[in-house]
Amino acid sequence: KDHRILLKPASKPSSPTPPPKNVAVLNVQVGGVNPKGGNKVLLLSGARVTVRQGNRIVATGVTDQNGNYTGNLEPGTYEVEATATGYYNGTVSVKGNTGTIAERILLKPRVKID
Repeated sequence: KDHRILLKPASKPSSPTPPPKNVAVLNVQVGGVNPKGGNKVLLLSGARVTVRQGNRIVATGVTDQNGNYTGNLEPGTYEVEATATGYYNGTVSVKGNTGTIAERILLKPRVKID
């Protein structure tokens, strides 16, 4: 008996699908003022990001280890809210059209630590 295994050539990995042309890419970085004082801003990993259009939630997610959240927006006006434990919520308004929208949300600590 022939026990050879026939291997197929590996397929090329697919490249990420680019967003449609009528969609904007939203990049939000969430930072927090250091509760111990000073001028240092801490990039907040795991902060919750909620994107609303009017009263409708259109996207949610969490920031990565560098405090970044990325999503796609159809044309329109949105409120982007960031929340993190120990910090007051922060919100920015953005207008989506096409291209890239880059925003930073800086959260203030609820309690100052000495």
